[in-house]
Amino acid sequence: MEEKLVSAVIITHNRKELVLKAIDSVMKQTYPNIEVIVVDDASDDGTKEILSKESDKIGFRYIYIPKEESKGGNHARNVGIQAAVGEYIAFLDDDDEWLPEKTSLQVDFLNKNVDCEMVHCGKLYEYNFSKIKKSDIEKIPEGNFRKKIFSRIAFTTSCLMVRKDFFKKVGLFDEQLRFWQEYEFAIRACQLSDVGAVHRYLVLYRIIQKDKNRLTNKVVGWEEAVRYIEKKHEGLLKQLTSEQMKAHKIMVAKDGVLRAVNGGDRVSKRKYLKQIYKLEPTLKNFIKFVVNRERLAPWRGER
Repeated sequence: MEEKLVSAVIITHNRKELVLKAIDSVMKQTYPNIEVIVVDDASDDGTKEILSKESDKIGFRYIYIPKEESKGGNHARNVGIQAAVGEYIAFLDDDDEWLPEKTSLQVDFLNKNVDCEMVHCGKLYEYNFSKIKKSDIEKIPEGNFRKKIFSRIAFTTSCLMVRKDFFKKVGLFDEQLRFWQEYEFAIRACQLSDVGAVHRYLVLYRIIQKDKNRLTNKVVGWEEAVRYIEKKHEGLLKQLTSEQMKAHKIMVAKDGVLRAVNGGDRVSKRKYLKQIYKLEPTLKNFIKFVVNRERLAPWRGER
């Protein structure tokens, strides 16, 4: 029986060296039936010239969005989704990589779980091209996340595979957002489907603290995105219990700490540590606020 086609959508912007690693990781998948679509969001560092040449040599579809038409990462993802012809769509950011069995294991999951619209997986965190950290593979989110999504980020786009038809129900990525893009999509997606999970490390997720293009290192734009998302999903938030709402506020504040640490923003870091202590007045949180010496990624956060 012919294997179902998977569309791998890679978005990139000014990362000519890293994006080639990302493309190569898709080309090395054990799954045989993949179309690779690289959407370049107005790169001006030589990426366009390199990818135009490599697309014919390696064999992938290259779509370039000129600067005057650029609308950010979500628009680039949507361009890739609309260009895709596969039954399943998987995403990869240009600074991440897939491990060889990712596609085959996720396709197998979706084939066996026909009522599940999406599946993600575990990831290895690579800090600054050297240190590798493993997350708890047994605790990655799965199942009914309709309300849990407001207290925990369920997945990142590089770990996600979705049935293409699901986008007709849930909609595309919100192009008004530049931060927490996959999180807002996850809120909508989790209202319509359980979250499937393959309990294997299948993605190398890079965290480069000095990367000026990395959105996780910025606070101000992210704060605006949080307000936008909470306004957009105000009705769902009103359905949460007081404890669930508290958990949501703690999750937001922890992500704020992470971004402040990565961006070297001491003022925002202290602000969010204070919020956490007020919401959860434990001795541990008090010490963190007073000492204010958090190191890299005290809590998990996403792009």
